[in-house]
Amino acid sequence: MIITNKHKLAAIFLSYFIMSVALAKEVKFFTENNVPSAEEMADILLGTNEVNVTRAKTRSLSFGRAEKHSPIHIGLPIKFERNSSSLSDNSIKYLKQLGLMLKLGKMSNKKIMLVGHTDAEGTEDYNQYLSEMRSSAVKKHLVSNYQVNTDVILTSGKGEAEILTGVPGNASMNRRVEIHLIR
Repeated sequence: MIITNKHKLAAIFLSYFIMSVALAKEVKFFTENNVPSAEEMADILLGTNEVNVTRAKTRSLSFGRAEKHSPIHIGLPIKFERNSSSLSDNSIKYLKQLGLMLKLGKMSNKKIMLVGHTDAEGTEDYNQYLSEMRSSAVKKHLVSNYQVNTDVILTSGKGEAEILTGVPGNASMNRRVEIHLIR
């Protein structure tokens, strides 16, 4: 059998695919009836507490090296009005704890990344835009209501690129904001 460059590329792609599934990021998801305290969120992000997490497998591939101890991210059910970046009243309880967390002494000199996600409804471009607007809305809320320094929070959007596997594309669990500690 002759091995061509096409076969080599296919083998490389397959190995990256297998690695990306095996190295899926770990996310501690909170439900609508489970509001974490500021201390609990800080401990999760800083890795100072044993945490039960969900290995979040997404339909997208992520390439790169895995860290020896992968950080744990937090997934909050921060809700928005349909097709908008207006925060729902139900989200305020999560944002309060997030704002308080950023004011804790153990979080001084730390930065976070807010990553917005959408469900699979709508176009890919629109969902990318919407996810960025939603993470920006969360940042704006934290800065204006909890006097968090704007330099402490970075924002990003993934649109529909990281729909959770095993969950319908239009499920509300996909409409989330993840909090990542920037090391």
